[in-house]
Amino acid sequence: MGDVKCYLRKMDFPSVVPEALRHIQKLWLPNCSSQQLGLMKELSEEFVFFEVDKWGNTRNQKLPPIKELQIVERIAWYFRQPENDQKMATFQFLFPFGSKMLENRFPVLGKLLSLAIATENGNVLSYIGTWMQLCTCVSDYSAFIAKAVVREYIKPSSSNERIKNLPVISPIFCASLISAITNMYFTSCPPDHIILMVLQWINSAPGLCFSPFKLVIPSSFNFPGPQTPIPGLMFWCILSPLYTEASENTKTCDNDKIFSSLLLALLKCMTKAMPPQDPLLREAVSVTSIIVIAETLKKMSYVSKERLDMSLDRFAMCVEVALTTNCLHVQPEKIGKLFNHCLGLPYNRPLKIVLQKWSKVKHLC
Repeated sequence: MGDVKCYLRKMDFPSVVPEALRHIQKLWLPNCSSQQLGLMKELSEEFVFFEVDKWGNTRNQKLPPIKELQIVERIAWYFRQPENDQKMATFQFLFPFGSKMLENRFPVLGKLLSLAIATENGNVLSYIGTWMQLCTCVSDYSAFIAKAVVREYIKPSSSNERIKNLPVISPIFCASLISAITNMYFTSCPPDHIILMVLQWINSAPGLCFSPFKLVIPSSFNFPGPQTPIPGLMFWCILSPLYTEASENTKTCDNDKIFSSLLLALLKCMTKAMPPQDPLLREAVSVTSIIVIAETLKKMSYVSKERLDMSLDRFAMCVEVALTTNCLHVQPEKIGKLFNHCLGLPYNRPLKIVLQKWSKVKHLC
């Protein structure tokens, strides 16, 4: 332990940062001992983030902005290579979700994100996107990433080409970002410029929503499973007629056109890019997410019948396409559970047709 620290203390800043990262990666094993984990923690605190001095005492002063930027640049340089298991483990170790350390390192993570977007560093963005998948795209940690991108880059009348090219630069980051953004606006209508950017991303890369399925995550990572943006986009498209009516400041006509385009793009995406057939893991839409939408629709009895019918029409379309494309797996117990929740919805002819069709399929399974 002491030899590594003595060696690193002889190095100049900022060259010591990538060298410390190399040693942290070298120490990582799927079943690390407590001694190894302790050393990795000490190396990251003293030689990467400079949170403690050589005696292990916490530094009271914040890092100068220039030094912080140099640290960010060296971290970006280290993770410039394509993603692999050891480097992903190192990245996760540097930014450990569920730990108080992450709160102190958010500024560095935010600057790393900005630098990666500005320099179109797809590999660093892919590490961040995978990190979002590991901590789940609906977590507060992913929300931090999404809010930073929205605040800095997705603005009205913005023409930032780097943001527009995210589906090409890093599909997994873009897909994870969309999932996190949809979760940000779960009870209200998102601004038009955000919807338009998401629409542009999906239209430019129809298979974008399925990029989380391409991740190969070792079991040691406790991966919760790939999370696609499809459930969140469904929620937006289906409930938008209700939220736009509830908002007095919304231009309903313009919003309807934008969401109609987004719905079409979403349906095309599900139709063209079918996920792998793996009932244990590869499901783009969960029954739970559809049930959440159904239960939300039940609570919207105060809106006009015209707007509610529009939402129910869209709900029927999404359920039909999800089942047809196997984005939502056709399993009797799942369909039965979903249909039970749909029984309490107001009458809607398209939805009735969909439920009748798949009720017959359920009995044939």
